[in-house]
Amino acid sequence: MTTTTILAAIGALILILHTATRIPAALAELLLACLPLLRAVSELRAALRAHPPQTAESLTDKTPALPPDGTNVHHDDRDQ
Repeated sequence: MTTTTILAAIGALILILHTATRIPAALAELLLACLPLLRAVSELRAALRAHPPQTAESLTDKTPALPPDGTNVHHDDRDQ
């Protein structure tokens, strides 16, 4: 091993160790940045549980039936 290789290895080791000391702070910052997203997902889940999605059967029960001739005419006194 030459002196240059040893110095390069020491320099790389110093850089790696310096970066490794910054990882916990960066990870904490990342987790803090994700908190609003986690809160929003939690609120969305709560809202979906409070109001379950409608099924096709529940929608058909609420829609008005058409007259036998197939027309859907609304009569109003203002039309006369």
